[in-house]
Amino acid sequence: GDSAEVHTEKYRKVARVLDDTFGCFRSVRFGLSRVDFTDEYKGKIGLCNSFQVLLNNCSIPVGQCLGNVAIREVVMAKMLQDLLLGIENTIGHVQENYEDPTFLGDFNFEECKIFGGNGATVVFSSSTQILIAILRLTTQLDAGS
Repeated sequence: GDSAEVHTEKYRKVARVLDDTFGCFRSVRFGLSRVDFTDEYKGKIGLCNSFQVLLNNCSIPVGQCLGNVAIREVVMAKMLQDLLLGIENTIGHVQENYEDPTFLGDFNFEECKIFGGNGATVVFSSSTQILIAILRLTTQLDAGS
């Protein structure tokens, strides 16, 4: 009776939070297809916005889903890493479409305002600093291979 209803309600809450988490990440990745690449500046702004949306919007459902801060940071780092891969793939497709291998070729996530780029003064929480360090490390490892 009551026990089954409690478990069903808990399951619904967990399922809703998981849907919110993965839905948020999917919408960020899908957003890459809507970036305006009519010029490099607009393209870079659009790519940077995807990081901002991920960190601002997806960290909330991830936090609700995963109470442990250490695990939460690993999940967010993985999402950022996957987004970076999606951005690299998007840049490759845009370069092919424009037949210009240099278009956005110098894009670096550290240029983005959310990561302190463009002269912005940003104060990061320690968890965001950890995520940036992980992104830098994975970018350096990818460049080295």
